[in-house]
Amino acid sequence: FSRAFNYAFTSEITENAFLGDVSVYEKWGLKVDADPVRLKNPLSEELNIMRRSLSGLLWKNISENFHAGNSSGQLFEIGSVFLREGGEYKENQRLCLTMWGEPFGLYADQTPLIFRMKAVLEKFFSHLQITAATFQDKADAPAFLHKGQSVSLFVEGKTVGFLGSVHPVLLANTKIR
Repeated sequence: FSRAFNYAFTSEITENAFLGDVSVYEKWGLKVDADPVRLKNPLSEELNIMRRSLSGLLWKNISENFHAGNSSGQLFEIGSVFLREGGEYKENQRLCLTMWGEPFGLYADQTPLIFRMKAVLEKFFSHLQITAATFQDKADAPAFLHKGQSVSLFVEGKTVGFLGSVHPVLLANTKIR
């Protein structure tokens, strides 16, 4: 994986469209505020809130890479997300991993991406000596994930994230195969 670095500022319109109904995240046991942390004096309308998720900006990185001719790749970002809890502003660290395309040449592998990502996560947990990690189906999925191809990630009974394929409508809208 290559590391991505994205600004903590983002566009409210773009992030809302990407994240969709944030109440779904609560059902998954994840905190994403419906009302983002707004900047009082934003640099522009494209950078007017603090991000609530790493996923949207990594999706932008994938889209830009794909359209620049990088037909496959793997990115990760460790960064801050911002929310409000009880009237206070909170900054939480998150990890987001992403893969796209099919490797070729020496790295060719016919295993579907979703299973390769699951193997990466299992290896990651193994290195951290976490043995109580499980994947479970959920009825709802975040708007950017394919409903039939997403699972919630539990560690010691607590939801810590999700794994899934990007929704086909989002792929079609950004013209990514």
